[in-house]
Amino acid sequence: TFTLVPPTLTPTPSPTPTPPPTPTFTACACTNTFTLTATNSPTPVPPTDTPTVAPPTSTFTPPPPTDTPSPTPTSPPPTNTYTSTYSFTLTHTLTPTPTPPPPTFTFTRTNTYTATPIAPVIFSSWRTGNYEIYSMNPDGTSQVIVKAMSLADRSAQFSPGGGSWIAYETDRNGNFDIYKMTSNYSTQIRLTNNVAHEAHATWGPGGVSIVYEAAIGVDYEIYIMAADGTGQTALTNNGEPDQYARWSPDGTKIAYSHRGPLVSDAWVIMTMNPDGSGAVTIVSSAGNDLYPSWSPDSSKLAFVSTRIGGFPDVYTCNADGTGQVQITNDTNLDQFPAWGPGGTQILYDHHNGSDWEIYKMNADGSNPTNLTNNPATDFNSNWSQTGDKIAFVSTRDGSFDIYSMSSDGTNQTRITNNSTIDFNPIWSPDGTRILFVRNISGS
Repeated sequence: TFTLVPPTLTPTPSPTPTPPPTPTFTACACTNTFTLTATNSPTPVPPTDTPTVAPPTSTFTPPPPTDTPSPTPTSPPPTNTYTSTYSFTLTHTLTPTPTPPPPTFTFTRTNTYTATPIAPVIFSSWRTGNYEIYSMNPDGTSQVIVKAMSLADRSAQFSPGGGSWIAYETDRNGNFDIYKMTSNYSTQIRLTNNVAHEAHATWGPGGVSIVYEAAIGVDYEIYIMAADGTGQTALTNNGEPDQYARWSPDGTKIAYSHRGPLVSDAWVIMTMNPDGSGAVTIVSSAGNDLYPSWSPDSSKLAFVSTRIGGFPDVYTCNADGTGQVQITNDTNLDQFPAWGPGGTQILYDHHNGSDWEIYKMNADGSNPTNLTNNPATDFNSNWSQTGDKIAFVSTRDGSFDIYSMSSDGTNQTRITNNSTIDFNPIWSPDGTRILFVRNISGS
């Protein structure tokens, strides 16, 4: 589209008109303003035509003036210069060749997911001054008291198999009794009701019975009862303390620590049948022999002994006490051995002279490896049922908290976070939860 603006002219006769130069336009996809300057002799007549623009390479030629000058015969023709200014706007609208839209595709994808329920972690804490049982997510979030009492609740342990019940001890009634509750914390059942203390409940294979310690007489003895609390029966009754009872995985034996007469005042390791018969001392020495731990196939025991130099070291033996082998040997402290699920490795707590660390070694004592290796206190370790994770207690962040790590010591992760004391972590049978103890109010 062209818009011609009439020029402003001052006409003076000129004998010979000179047409303006021919402008040349090149089409473009934009707006352009052109100013044309022409030299004329006679009075030019403003152009009245409307130029037609050719395609993008067209040339526009304005017509010459159409007036006829009147010559002056008696004098030389004057030479006058006139300036004509043409202003117009050239606009080209270019219509591109249409580009077809890209094709539209519709995809249908079916995803199949195998969901693993994220079960809570169960633990005990002393944060309120009492031992209370808490629940939390495996990453440490959503910590909630699931069993709150004014006194202490501790030593919680999942039942074997699916872990549908949790056995624990509480002194809510004035002395420690054994309770159990459903794994969703909705139902709590008192199992023992005595004036004496009952503690350290341990489930038997299949979850049909529970072994525990009771100070009904002058000392602790080992008792057994059905999972519903009935049939409470003393398995030991010898006037000396019997503690730390542990079922063999195959359910045929119970190992425990027995303290001898006060004359010797030494602890020995004994085993007995689940009905209390066949009690026999399998490990004894000049020192103390404590904390028996069964191998997964029930063929061996690991334990701690102070028989050499008074320093506790880790030993192993056959289920009948034969073949005793010292598998740690130093002047520091080694204690609480725990077999890995595969039976080829043992976890234990080691004091290096300045702090506690968690070590792992082969079952024959070879290749001892410091898994935690930091200046803080790391102890109280426990394997997951699958053997790929280890729960433990550490003070590396300023308080006693529960941590987890891979079985090779990598991926150490804090999963509780408070200023009180969390300890004694125990994995659920399916490896998705952890029981632990929390000191709630500091008492």
